[in-house]
Amino acid sequence: MPIFLNRKAGEPLPKGKRRAAPVRVSRRIRADVRQAIVKALGPLTEEVENLIPWLEGTANPAQAAQVMRELQDRWRQAFGVKADQIARQWVALSSAHAKERLEASIARSLGIDMTHVFDDDAVRDAATLMSNQARALITSIPEEYLAKVQQAVTHNYLQVPLPEGKSLTEYIQDLAGVTETRARLIARDQTSKINVAVNQARQTSIGIVKYTWRTAKDYRVVGTPGGMYPEGNAVHGNHYKREGQTFRWDNPPADGHPGYAINCRCYPEPIIDVAKLRNAA
Repeated sequence: MPIFLNRKAGEPLPKGKRRAAPVRVSRRIRADVRQAIVKALGPLTEEVENLIPWLEGTANPAQAAQVMRELQDRWRQAFGVKADQIARQWVALSSAHAKERLEASIARSLGIDMTHVFDDDAVRDAATLMSNQARALITSIPEEYLAKVQQAVTHNYLQVPLPEGKSLTEYIQDLAGVTETRARLIARDQTSKINVAVNQARQTSIGIVKYTWRTAKDYRVVGTPGGMYPEGNAVHGNHYKREGQTFRWDNPPADGHPGYAINCRCYPEPIIDVAKLRNAA
């Protein structure tokens, strides 16, 4: 097990600068989004599983292909509306949570009410951008699921063995579990990315341009000697070495700000310029 010794508490701050409590990801929002996506997918996977006996028994591959196309078209339209609703609420709740936490952090540090300057155009633009990205990711789940079902049906008719010698029924039932796992990954990863985006926009809009990098300080942190991932890479850099270092919001590392790399659990600790914040207030 790696030992966290002699780690930086944070580079010394110049006069007039203060650290603020970090705005962490809401686990409740992350869990609620995952449940919402899985719930929305439920009727689709149920309908497909109800089709399995017919798909296995029909001797007409053209007819089966037509049924699958109609299913894809119908669900693409229906799920698009649902995905848009989930994405909008997801970003709105995440942004509201981040705003509340930042307000409380500044109030504790300086006793300043910043509510009236928090949500400018930059924050709204960031929310729109992340809402669009979230919608695209949500809609990709049923698209990928149905594409794999279609491929399995085709292989079944061509008598191409499915992985691990599974029957069509077994394979499609397993796909439902894979789909739920993907929903969990998207909910976890995208909630973190939304948090990064709205925090960057909101903090820079009020003059918070720097932050201290903080990690989870456990064996799963990428780059931790003797840990689960002792080496960093282009997709997920060595975050162990970044603990306590100062970064600017306008100059992120190659793999993004804390929380942006896939499955990253790091977070930024805002560095407040007291004079700028008081002027903004």
